[in-house]
Amino acid sequence: MPDGCPPPCGNLLAEGYELPVNPATANPTRIGKYEIESIIGRGGMGVVYRALDPQLGRQVAIKMIISGGDQELLTRFIQEAKSTGRLQSPNIVTVYDFGEQEGNPYLVMEYIEGTSLEAIIKSGAPLTLAEKLGIIIDVCNGLSYAHE
Repeated sequence: MPDGCPPPCGNLLAEGYELPVNPATANPTRIGKYEIESIIGRGGMGVVYRALDPQLGRQVAIKMIISGGDQELLTRFIQEAKSTGRLQSPNIVTVYDFGEQEGNPYLVMEYIEGTSLEAIIKSGAPLTLAEKLGIIIDVCNGLSYAHE
């Protein structure tokens, strides 16, 4: 039995229950009710997953922060969830849910199919002036709405 595992936990382990794993180092199959399909991105602060909401049958993106006890990071993430959750704009992803799993908070938001702006820039592919202006206008509209 693992250290610090009280008898109810020991009983669960005896029945084949697996101890929770850190999503930063493992690939969970579920976060809350959401079925994980793939990793979209991974960074120093957390992981973004592509998942399925089985109740609604829609794709979602889940941003999970691995705080490691960093209270400042946790506070910023919760504030981000609250702030973004109140916004409704075609230039800002819609937040659907917020929760916590294994001590790690997560934010569930709309999944948008396509190539990220980061990937477009890194590819070095030439963009027309109209494409560049379209991106700039969309970003400015989203920022303007968020700061009203």
